[in-house]
Formats: sequence, C-alpha cells, structure tokens
Amino acid sequence: TNSLCTSSDIINVNFHDLPAVDAGNDLLVCKGSGVQLSASGTGNFSWTPVNLLNNASIYNPVATPLITTTFTVTLTDQYGCKKSDQVNVEVRIQPVADAGPDMTLNYRFDTIMNAQSGHPLGTNETGEWTVLSGTGVFSDINDPEATVSNLHLGENSYIWTVTNGACPVASDTVYIVVNDLIIPTLITP
Repeated sequence: TNSLCTSSDIINVNFHDLPAVDAGNDLLVCKGSGVQLSASGTGNFSWTPVNLLNNASIYNPVATPLITTTFTVTLTDQYGCKKSDQVNVEVRIQPVADAGPDMTLNYRFDTIMNAQSGHPLGTNETGEWTVLSGTGVFSDINDPEATVSNLHLGENSYIWTVTNGACPVASDTVYIVVNDLIIPTLITP
C-alpha cells in the first residue's frame, strides 16, 4: 500500500503427508548367506548400510551381513518428502551336531545318551533324537543327555539333529550295540 495504490498477492502452501514406507518383517539368515529385503511404498528407495547390499537404491536388495545388522530404508516421494523404516536381520551360525560316542552294552537295554558333549547347544538351537534303526524310547527327544530304553539285541542307531531356524540342519549318528548274554555250556574243574 502506498498513498495512491493497493496491491496484494496470495501464496498457496500445500502440505503433503510423509510417504508411507515399510521395511518389512525382521529376518533370519545363516552366516555367509544372503537374504532379500523387501520394502514397500511409492517413490525412490535408499538403503543403509550400503556396503552390505547388492543395490542400495531398489526396494528389494540382497543383504549379506556377517553379524546381526539393522538396515534402514528411506523413501523419498515426488514432493521430496522423506520417511524411514528399519528391518533387523539376525545372523546365526551353522549349528554343529555331535551325537556322542558309539557304545557297546552287554545285555543291558537302556543307557544315557551323551550328545553335544564337546559342542553345547547354542542360543536358538534345538536338538532332536530319532531312531534310525533298531528300537529305542527316549525320555525326552530334545535332551542331549536323554535316557534311551527298550533297546534290542544287536545294533541300534540314532540320529541327533540340531537346527537353529536359519541354517541347514546338522545331524550326526550314534551306534549302540547290545550284546547277548553269554551262558557257558561247559563247566570244567
């Protein structure tokens, strides 16, 4: 405004919501393997840490972490608005299965197993006994030191399987031989 004239102008300001982005559910991977991440949203994607991804600017890169890592995806929409989300990739190591030493029993039809004596079960690992040949009833199929009973004469074999939910299953076999009772048929002075 001056003494003779008046002028005005209008500026419209448009506010845009932040873009919707979802990095997906947390994942498990076996050490040394890759896992595919999968984000959702509309716009341009940018993942970090970049050095652990095959392509940090796509929605579904393959990650190869050596340790448990949190990945962050940032989505930039058409208006330049940015929003981020995270996904945790837990790295687990390959389990080791050790069914214990083979055994020979003399006319005894039960024993205590000795699995994982040199390799105790790790975090997130579970073991399970199964009968491969012969017979046997386990007091607890998930106990490395379970009692196995109802063995039969001759060779019995059992598999101890260890899994952690991410890596290939590891297994080992133990053999238990039950010898028959020997009764002497000849008595001498």
